[in-house]
Amino acid sequence: MLKSDRLNGFLFFSLAFLLVLALLPATRWIVRKQFWMAIPGPQLTRVMLEKGVDGPCEWPGREVKPDPSDYLLALGQAETHPVGSKDWVVPEARALRSVDQRFPGRPSMPAHEILNLCQGNIICSRGEDWLLGGGKPPSDFRPSFPDPARVEAVLQAAVRGEQRDPENAFYPLMRACALMGARRDAEAIEALKVAGRKTEWNEYLLEDVDARVHLRERSQGRLSAFSVMVQDSATFGTYHSAIRELARVATYKAILAEQSGHREEGLLIRHALMHVSGLMRADSTDAIGDFVGIAVAQMVLGWPGGVAPVPESANRTENRRRHIETYCSYLASFGHSDEARWVRSQMDAAQQVSHILQRAFSPSPPPAVFPLIWLMGLWVIEAIALCNAVWLLAAAGIANLRWNRRAILPSVCVLSAFLAVIPLWECVRVQMVAQGCSEILGLIVDSPPAFPWFLALAAILSISVPLILSAAILVRTLRRRIPLVRAFREGFRGPGAWLAAACMVIYGLLVIGTAVKEANVLQDRNRMRVNEGRYYAEKFGVTWPGPPDSSPAHKP
Repeated sequence: MLKSDRLNGFLFFSLAFLLVLALLPATRWIVRKQFWMAIPGPQLTRVMLEKGVDGPCEWPGREVKPDPSDYLLALGQAETHPVGSKDWVVPEARALRSVDQRFPGRPSMPAHEILNLCQGNIICSRGEDWLLGGGKPPSDFRPSFPDPARVEAVLQAAVRGEQRDPENAFYPLMRACALMGARRDAEAIEALKVAGRKTEWNEYLLEDVDARVHLRERSQGRLSAFSVMVQDSATFGTYHSAIRELARVATYKAILAEQSGHREEGLLIRHALMHVSGLMRADSTDAIGDFVGIAVAQMVLGWPGGVAPVPESANRTENRRRHIETYCSYLASFGHSDEARWVRSQMDAAQQVSHILQRAFSPSPPPAVFPLIWLMGLWVIEAIALCNAVWLLAAAGIANLRWNRRAILPSVCVLSAFLAVIPLWECVRVQMVAQGCSEILGLIVDSPPAFPWFLALAAILSISVPLILSAAILVRTLRRRIPLVRAFREGFRGPGAWLAAACMVIYGLLVIGTAVKEANVLQDRNRMRVNEGRYYAEKFGVTWPGPPDSSPAHKP
């Protein structure tokens, strides 16, 4: 029993409030994760390293058994399949093909195979990289060749994807990349032309992320927005480098055709590249795909008619305008004025997309990161409130014990050690939470903001409660001239207990705010992940340029 019925009632209310939050579906996962952080710092670090936990917002998960009826679970388990360092292609492809056999006919499965197989370069270095820039390869240059098994696996997956998703340009484009890597250049150009006649673009990155998140949730329960967005950032288009390399080689092939008098053949290659770049620019899942589409479109304009470009000036806008004018004049010179107008429209759309993305990413940090910063602040402040509530309740319990006179010295030792060790331990733990959240944010954002001030503030707030309470008790001791041990016991049984109950109520209110903020962040994330560029355009109130017309006024 503490000092007053009013205090006992407040403590009962605060504990009941926490119990309700621990039982409600919307908040209980947050309370569970926060109490998981109550493990001492060194033990928490050890468990995180052993269990592969992403950060202090998660706890170690249990092993998930395969479920024959759960496609996303099977896909997630296949994509995290342990592989060897030398022959990783075989077990990785075998695991994904096993899922394909269990769930046959899904158009997304070949894309997942390609996503994993393209973690290594499937085209490798060729002399066209220098020749396209008007130079020559160095004398010691030796072309490198990709792993034939990887290239063949990408080729087979792309063929299956074309059969299952016939209007998706992604599959014939990846078939062209694989053929170019196998040095079957003529077949690669034909596959590129096939991609240039498609009307859709889907790399199925959304399903890849959903599978990884689903596997983690089956293992650990509901994930925080931090962990979900880490999975978003961990899944990226490994095939982008292959597409850029394909565009360079194909443009060089178009230049060679034009220099030998086959201007229509060169135009067919350039048109296919421009069309595919427009699909990528408009419908890629992430902004990286949009940027790659814009880069490919700019490559198409190089060396029109096989004539070396005019030396560029320092003005990038003027250079871009000059390249467009030169290429469109070249098209009009042999009767393709309609194609020139179509190219202008595609380059205008690329410029609009570039402006939208520059507006979205130009601040540091980007606007999309600020909700995560606020969410991170809530998690850290919750840790501060919870840690202080835990040690204050423990101190109140110790102070409430009845000691005889012989126990005065032990009681002094216990309270002194408690006041010295426990607040310091809580401060270190809060620091770990803040540092962990900051590191997770660094995984989500390429250039995260620096947080030394944030970590310093967390340390100050976490240690201020025991310091203020101890100072108040010391002042009370000097004013009333009572023994120090008695003053500390009464201080923890009175003001300390009140403060512990207040910390628990504050913590509960913060949990409710965190649940609302988590839902808002995930809602924005679900909108952004469908098409990141279109999401930014909607936020800015501008029109997102659509894909290129599948039937331009004049098809070459």
